[in-house]
Amino acid sequence: MTEKQRNKLLAEMTDEVGRLVLRNNYVQTQALSLALAQAPQLLEVHARLMRQLEREGDLDPAVEFLPGKEEIDERLLARQGLTAPELSVLLAYVKIRLFKQLLASDLPGDCLRGEELANYFPTPLRERFHKVMPAHRLAPDIISTVLANEIVNRAGITFVYRLREETGAGPADIARAFMIARQIFDMPNVWAEIESLDNAVAAELQTEMLLEGRKLVERASRWLLRNRPQPLEVDANIAYFIEGARSVAGVMPTRLPQAARDKVQARVARLGTARVPEALAQRVALYDELLSALDVVEVAKSEGMSVEDVSAVYFRLDEQLDLHWLRDEVIALPRENRWQALARAALRDDLQTQERFLTRDVLRQESELSDADSRIAAWVTNNAASVKRCRQVLTDLKSGSKTDFAMLSVAMREIRGLQEGEEAQQQPAKAAREQKTIESKRKSKGKSKRKSKGKAA
Repeated sequence: MTEKQRNKLLAEMTDEVGRLVLRNNYVQTQALSLALAQAPQLLEVHARLMRQLEREGDLDPAVEFLPGKEEIDERLLARQGLTAPELSVLLAYVKIRLFKQLLASDLPGDCLRGEELANYFPTPLRERFHKVMPAHRLAPDIISTVLANEIVNRAGITFVYRLREETGAGPADIARAFMIARQIFDMPNVWAEIESLDNAVAAELQTEMLLEGRKLVERASRWLLRNRPQPLEVDANIAYFIEGARSVAGVMPTRLPQAARDKVQARVARLGTARVPEALAQRVALYDELLSALDVVEVAKSEGMSVEDVSAVYFRLDEQLDLHWLRDEVIALPRENRWQALARAALRDDLQTQERFLTRDVLRQESELSDADSRIAAWVTNNAASVKRCRQVLTDLKSGSKTDFAMLSVAMREIRGLQEGEEAQQQPAKAAREQKTIESKRKSKGKSKRKSKGKAA
């Protein structure tokens, strides 16, 4: 390229570069607004994050005028969070740290032909030099910068820190989980739709919708880290889940338990009243329920069945056993400190795992009819004692005024007992099959010995 050609190309890109800079400013300002909205609830987490950054030499709170322990304790009592300037400092340090961690990993090398690198450049460069971009000497730095910005802006300042605490995964693995979850649930398009409502709906409502999407991405990322082979292959996992998850989302409004359907419809009505377009309102209203799509797809793949058939059993079983109510009670548990948050997450993950296992067991249940109700009825009959006990415990819990961790732990023991009860039911048949195999082998061995003796004679 000659100097004249270069100058012409730079001139062509001027306006787009300006728009990209303004776009980056917009998203970062949005991230601070979301952080500020959650600041009081997350102060304890922010304080722990600051202490970790200080211990590892990445942050000096005094130099940055961040609050110390005494001031943090006072704000906790007053239910006040970090201020916007304080959050902006923490956001910057978290991005810098995450950038370094990603750059030191093998993730940038896996993303050389992905959108993170290509979309960093203005359109004229993408059109003319797309094939040579992976060879750019700063490609790993660009990818790490883009991902660090995207993860912190979209998932929050404490996202990587909390998922490391809860799962033990490293920053690169958490980044992979984020990238997968983002695409499975089509978050970029939803974010764009919400942002297009600037000055058309209240900013507080936009913040609420963005935070609902953030919760879904976080929960899905945690699910992927706990349930899929590691390290996560981004493209393979997106392909594995995306179509099935969207199919589940399509049938979910008619298959959810009635109480959940009522909540979703109420959310849609409230968002519609606030002038949110109906299609967007429907999507956002389902965010609390959409995580179950991953379990449905996983069972459908393992059993070689359609997601429609699996979702019918999953949600019908959910309703019959009141598992949806139990999940809402777990989510409502307090998480004012690290241990409460970890205990709550463990209960939630355990419940979701058991729902997946129970759905699989019901689908494997032999029944004359293949519809969801017939399969569940057959399964309930074969596990009558365990189901009765579980339902009684949940009924007792629902009749009380308030549930706590101890009560919900007891309920979860009964949910696990449903699967243990089925395994116990299967033991006699399994033992009989094993005994029959042993006897068959003995007979075959006896025949072989007699034949050998005959030949010897």
